[in-house]
Amino acid sequence: MKVFFGVVGCVVLLAVIAAILHDEFRRRFDPGPEAIDYGKRGAAQIIDGDTIDLEEVRIRLAGIDSCELDQVAKIGTETWPCGTLAKARLVELAAGADVRCIWSELDRYGRALAICDIYGTDVVLNEVMVQEGLAVAYRGSEQGSVLDPSYEAIEAKAKQTQMGLWKTDLELPSEHRRKKSP
Repeated sequence: MKVFFGVVGCVVLLAVIAAILHDEFRRRFDPGPEAIDYGKRGAAQIIDGDTIDLEEVRIRLAGIDSCELDQVAKIGTETWPCGTLAKARLVELAAGADVRCIWSELDRYGRALAICDIYGTDVVLNEVMVQEGLAVAYRGSEQGSVLDPSYEAIEAKAKQTQMGLWKTDLELPSEHRRKKSP
């Protein structure tokens, strides 16, 4: 009987120690339920028209593809700096805002692929960039395939109303990158 209570006592003691250590670990290292449920939130640093840094995490806006910073489009004989304009619009959208990003995977460059919004509003950055013609629906490795059909519908509306890139002699960002790479 003494052995039984000794074993039970040890098990109870170990359970108490484990609970204390677990609580201490969560208090120190766990970002809390908000981060688990919603991803990172805070002030975003804009890298380009589809990439941001948030709380030291490099994030690629999922489902969209924006012009490269050095990319320009043509409207007749005029140039339209689509890359810098896309970045400027994202800066404007995120200025002073509490940006929230939700992701579930990383791309091949280690960036989190995320849907990002302005917390507490209905402004989804990914959607706005496509709506305004400053990004296109991201096409996968298969020519012309769009990975997210909702962005394809948003893109079709922007194209119909000739928003942003759709009023230019469009070179898709993926084509521009392919021409630049050795």
